[in-house]
Amino acid sequence: MPKPLSRLREQSAQATLEWLGATLVLALTLGAAAVVGGERVDGLRFATGFARHLVCAISGSDCDRGDGALRRAYGSEVAELVRDHAPGLVYRARERSLANTPHLPSGLRGRHQAQELDFPVDWRSCRRPACARLRTAGGAVSRTSHGRPIVAFVRVRRVAARLYVQYWLYYPDSRTRTLVDPIFGAFGRPGPGYHADDWEAYELKFERDGRVYARASHHGDWFPCRLGTFDKARQIIRDELPRAIPLPGLRAVTQRLPAVRRSCVRWLPYGGWTQVDEGSHANTLDPQGRPVRARDGTFVAPADIVLVPIDRNPRSRAGYRAHGPVDPPWRKEVFDDPEAPDS
Repeated sequence: MPKPLSRLREQSAQATLEWLGATLVLALTLGAAAVVGGERVDGLRFATGFARHLVCAISGSDCDRGDGALRRAYGSEVAELVRDHAPGLVYRARERSLANTPHLPSGLRGRHQAQELDFPVDWRSCRRPACARLRTAGGAVSRTSHGRPIVAFVRVRRVAARLYVQYWLYYPDSRTRTLVDPIFGAFGRPGPGYHADDWEAYELKFERDGRVYARASHHGDWFPCRLGTFDKARQIIRDELPRAIPLPGLRAVTQRLPAVRRSCVRWLPYGGWTQVDEGSHANTLDPQGRPVRARDGTFVAPADIVLVPIDRNPRSRAGYRAHGPVDPPWRKEVFDDPEAPDS
């Protein structure tokens, strides 16, 4: 007797899911092994991208990561280049291991402490710190605890024979750690490294001969450039201290210090991943251009980032009002001069 059609469909769906699950596990295992081992081959990037395309193709669900908007803004060729070179984000795992904590469930031992991390979001729908956060103990992340997708705003610019691509990441606030934070905390005030609105960036330079170079924002610099200790202290005293301690006349005093002038412009070989500080969101790249190791950390795969053209889409900028001292990308010098030393 022939099986009912519904029964056949159920069995077919189950077989498809089992095949899909096995394929994803294999792809992710191979990819994670390549990156965790620190090899040049970026298997994790390939595996996560492959997994997303596979799931979308089979499920038929809405898997748009902004690729249609990229094609409309830049054409198919540049849009593909922008998508293929989007950065993966790796968040530093905390140093303290839970391996020797006896009262924890055995499944948590040996893993790093769960932490609440910030992820870049679309400022048009999320400007509160809570909607950009997620408590996680590691692994892949594609949405925040409020269900917000991970978003990067894109700027493409040609200068002579070079093509530059900027990926701008918006966080509702920034909490750079300083030595005096406990003192401010005792008085119920945020430290001098805190401010609302935070725009970080990952920038690529494509040479005519096919070479690709990268740099990433790091406390006003572009990593691998970094301010020296003296200049950093001067910047905190001059620009951040008056904001943290709003005393009459304090800003007038600190403004007598000479402003920090950045001049360093350096690029590193493209590696595809950037390591993000959990508080300030400052970026660090591997000096050799190798993929950043994702072992025991939290990461956002490039394929899971929604890309929004910021230069060809006026709606991506309309209505923005700064909540803090940080300028949005389109008001920064580097938006028009991709070799500018300030981020």
